[in-house]
Amino acid sequence: KTDAIDAKVLAHMAKLAVDETPLWEPVEEVVADLRALVERRQGLLARRDGEKKRLRFARDIVRPDIEASVALLTEQLGKLEKRIDALVASSPRIASEVDVLESVRGVGRVTATTLRVLVPELGTLTRREVAAVVGVAPINRDSGTKTGRRYIQGGRHAARQCLYMAALAAGRWNDVIRAQYQQLVARGKKPKVAIVANMRKLLIHLNSRMRNHLAGPTGAVPKPA
Repeated sequence: KTDAIDAKVLAHMAKLAVDETPLWEPVEEVVADLRALVERRQGLLARRDGEKKRLRFARDIVRPDIEASVALLTEQLGKLEKRIDALVASSPRIASEVDVLESVRGVGRVTATTLRVLVPELGTLTRREVAAVVGVAPINRDSGTKTGRRYIQGGRHAARQCLYMAALAAGRWNDVIRAQYQQLVARGKKPKVAIVANMRKLLIHLNSRMRNHLAGPTGAVPKPA
């Protein structure tokens, strides 16, 4: 059995992920505020990463200025993450859902919050649907009797970036994820392909964990906020 999906399924799922928009509206205030803080954090991270790259090749005359910029951005990120934690704690429901995601080895608090906000459908989709929404589903290039190379396409870029970092961390601390990576590389898969496979496996596991949490004792899964 394969998780690869064809172009028609991709087109359908692309509509679900367009413009990073969740499947259901309206969004409650705490989720909207969390999303704003998470997106702000991602913007600051991108700026700091850019400054760090510039620092590697900077001439001495501008190095102190760039170092000061990196320090300031790091301080802002720390404050922003505290605000995110406080906002999560203010909502028992959101806090419990973040706890579920964070319980998976390799997924930290900020990553769990980011995925909860950027992929509010977690726990309400099938494994193929959630993989397509985030953009880690293998798309086939088959034609007749010819089998083409699988590739990924579309989905929510910000969520995929977050999942990528989580997969790297899980590759160190999560025995299941690390074992899959090693097996794939041993079979001749490129490291990048193995990492994407880890991203998909991790996402599907998180989706399953959240489904069980949302179902609760009644077994009924509500729509996400």
